[in-house]
Amino acid sequence: MAETMPMRFNIIKQIMENPEGLNPQQVYERILPYYKGEKQCSEKEIDAQLMSLKGTGLVEITHTTERSDGFLESTYVMTAYGRERSRKYIGEYL
Repeated sequence: MAETMPMRFNIIKQIMENPEGLNPQQVYERILPYYKGEKQCSEKEIDAQLMSLKGTGLVEITHTTERSDGFLESTYVMTAYGRERSRKYIGEYL
């Protein structure tokens, strides 16, 4: 069985492959098959990971909406800086 890449790297990969941006739910739906059954693979955790990536300047928020359940859902896109750093340091996963 092939080794699964670290979840954060897969989140970055998904955002890089979708230049129009993704929200945490969309990222979750794309990576769930790789991490099924893992506690860390949840929409809430992915949102926290994306906020952390935003804090380091790797991604930015393009817009935010409030869902019917009261959850604020942001759409994230990769910054030029994030794209450059990701290719440099985790290129083998992308």
